[in-house]
Amino acid sequence: MHGGEGKFAQIIIPSPLKQPLTYAIPAPLRDHLRIGMRVLVPLGRHKTTGLVANFVSETPLELKKVKEILACPDDRAIMDPSLMELGRWASQYYLATLGEVLATMMPSGLRVKRHRIVVSRPGEFPVGEGLERKILHELQKGKGKLPLQSLARRFRHSGFYPALERLTSIGAVEIQERTVTQRRKIRLEIPPEGKRSLADPERILLTPEQQTAVGIIDERLKEGGFETFLLYGVTGSGKTEVYLRLIEEARRSGRRSLILIPEISLTPQLLDRLQERFPERVGVLHSALTPSERWSHWWNILDGKVDVVIGARSAVFAPVPDLGLIVVDEEHDPSYKQEEGLRYHARDLAVVRGRLVGCPVLLGSATPALETFENCQRGRYRLLELTQRVEQRPLPRVEVIDLKFARQTKLETQSPKLLTLFSPRLTEALQENFSRGQQSLIFLNRRGFANFLQCRLCGFVLRCPHCSVAMTFHLKQRNVVCHHCGFAKPAGDLCPGCGQLILSGIGFGIE
Repeated sequence: MHGGEGKFAQIIIPSPLKQPLTYAIPAPLRDHLRIGMRVLVPLGRHKTTGLVANFVSETPLELKKVKEILACPDDRAIMDPSLMELGRWASQYYLATLGEVLATMMPSGLRVKRHRIVVSRPGEFPVGEGLERKILHELQKGKGKLPLQSLARRFRHSGFYPALERLTSIGAVEIQERTVTQRRKIRLEIPPEGKRSLADPERILLTPEQQTAVGIIDERLKEGGFETFLLYGVTGSGKTEVYLRLIEEARRSGRRSLILIPEISLTPQLLDRLQERFPERVGVLHSALTPSERWSHWWNILDGKVDVVIGARSAVFAPVPDLGLIVVDEEHDPSYKQEEGLRYHARDLAVVRGRLVGCPVLLGSATPALETFENCQRGRYRLLELTQRVEQRPLPRVEVIDLKFARQTKLETQSPKLLTLFSPRLTEALQENFSRGQQSLIFLNRRGFANFLQCRLCGFVLRCPHCSVAMTFHLKQRNVVCHHCGFAKPAGDLCPGCGQLILSGIGFGIE
């Protein structure tokens, strides 16, 4: 939609405002402005960045109260219609304002940075010898101007801002506001078209199940349209190779791909394989990037400089043009849930984005989430299974030990003082592994020294007064802690229930 179709634009501000704000479109911008473009607008006494959401021909506000858009720093939209619609859907579904959604979707580097400068004015003014005189002296040392934040740090007194306001009122200083809007910087070195070559995909022979999965999803890629697939494959069944083959097929048809992974720590492993298969055509987005790095990658992705984007949950908002395939690896992982700011589930947003764009969505897991598997049972998703590991490699042998029976057996043969956390079978396995010169890893997901403190006489258990759950005993600090709310208090041997000195730790922790 052109700005020429309306005299006013509705602008979404990245803040908790419930509705877009209406601004007048200046004549020079009416033929240039588009939905999804970034604009600079006045907001109160400041200037801020917003995004064009819509155009209207009239407004119920008085014309003299409607402010004009100040500038448009870009020559194109930074969000396409499907990404804008995804933001509206997230706003309604997750009960958040459009501004909060936009603040999550936009990298901070795409927003205007405000710098307030305090500038001294020439002339004689009625200033005393106190704090006001010191402020003017500091400005003179700074050649007549200093950033407001820098000046405030030099005067950590409670009267700094009132003194500055008095200086402003008498005309001794003025506060100037400058805005800095970052522009595009393309850092990636993109090889010439003739040098772009895929690694030979035939170097790895697919299993029959992999071939079936690739064939079914590739058929959807060629036909076009939205469909969600669950690739349910045992560990080591080659799900990643299926992803890579499908990304290759999407690229051959001129489409790009988006891969979501649950943890930043998993990025290097998959990134190495992607870089090997698609040299210099892979973009990365995750929260560990600096604002400038994230901002630079955003523009590279938006300009189509990469064919594959990989990242954690925030990458679901990546501005990938011509998006042809979305992959969510380890879709069951709870890390896809954002717990701060805008609370969303990246896997669910990926499915919604695939529907809005009209492209296949592939969810991969060895242990699918219950809701995902239920969607397969109801026919909403299509189930594809990989039941065999590559090259028929055996799965690790898992042995379950009944500790209750093992401890009873040990109690009958040994002194109760010799009872430990380890069962006889585990002790035997550790000794065998040690004799072979190999290492062992024991995983115990229990914090503290003991799970809780209990009286051996009356059975009283120390519980959190706020959460009513047993508190964990930490030997080093000699206290008990509730790991739900953080409440802690010193631990003693005296039982609050019966008054006897027989409180003892129950269970084992990593201490």
